[in-house]
Amino acid sequence: MTYGRFLLYPGEVLRLDTRQTVSVRCEQGQLWVTATQPGIDQALAAGEAASGRGRVLVESAAPSTLLLVPTAADAAEVRLKLLSPSSIHSP
Repeated sequence: MTYGRFLLYPGEVLRLDTRQTVSVRCEQGQLWVTATQPGIDQALAAGEAASGRGRVLVESAAPSTLLLVPTAADAAEVRLKLLSPSSIHSP
């Protein structure tokens, strides 16, 4: 994966399961990012970014565009899943 660009609407959640560290950059809108490693829980506005690995949840508070970039050159696998708000904690 080189990078991924996603559009999320309010209340939509993107779940990432990755061993590699990924950078989540908010290009437009407002996002909330939670990552198991390094244990972050952070709001992002346009132009801001956060990095994490393990299970990473990205929730949109407004129509938002995000850029997802693996930070390691050899990052080959990132599993993505778009979730409804009621299924966030399901495996």
